[in-house]
Amino acid sequence: MTQEELDAMMADPDGLESMDIVKEETKETEEAYDNSFIHTLSDSERKKVDTYKVKPTQSWPPPPPTNDHKIVDQLDQVTRESEEKATKIFDNLEHISDDMIDSCDLLKNMQDKVDYFGDIFNVINKKFPHIKTFKEAHEEIYSLKRGIEQLQASIDKVDNETLEAMDTMQFQDIHRQKIERVVNVMRALSRYMNDLLEGEKDDSKRVSSASHIVGDTTTNDVVGNDDIEALIAQFGS
Repeated sequence: MTQEELDAMMADPDGLESMDIVKEETKETEEAYDNSFIHTLSDSERKKVDTYKVKPTQSWPPPPPTNDHKIVDQLDQVTRESEEKATKIFDNLEHISDDMIDSCDLLKNMQDKVDYFGDIFNVINKKFPHIKTFKEAHEEIYSLKRGIEQLQASIDKVDNETLEAMDTMQFQDIHRQKIERVVNVMRALSRYMNDLLEGEKDDSKRVSSASHIVGDTTTNDVVGNDDIEALIAQFGS
């Protein structure tokens, strides 16, 4: 309450009633403030807000400990999802590698058959050089052999890139382990601070902190000693 409000209250013949009205208005304002902000805070944070007379638009206190602001929970979620996605990617890469091995075996069988028929048509083409069909078949077989060689080269390239992707995923797992180590350190520090600040007296049994104490300079609604003595004198008169 400011000095102007005190003067206006004392000038009113029904000063006590004005005081009750002021208290009721203050109570309604505090209830509205609680509904908009305080209900999101813990008991300890509410005491801090009451102590410092903080408004919702100010930066203090820190964000309330809801699920959106719990750092350890979020980091645990990141590492858990990261591990799940990494495992799925590893499985897919292994399937690709297995398919490449099967493709290489199938291509090897095709290569053997093409070589076999190529040798046959090579002999036939030499015995019947003037038959156009044998000559075209012989050229077609050599074309198939070049296509199989190119396909084999592509399969080998995909297989090498798959192995490189697996090696790269190992670094992702290392990053996950680093995050887990940070979480473990944070939890260890949290337990240490809790043990360090722990007291034998329960917080519910402690005396509540004063809203304002001598020496406060950041509040504009503090009544000084002279103001209090003047108020007492007016009540006495």
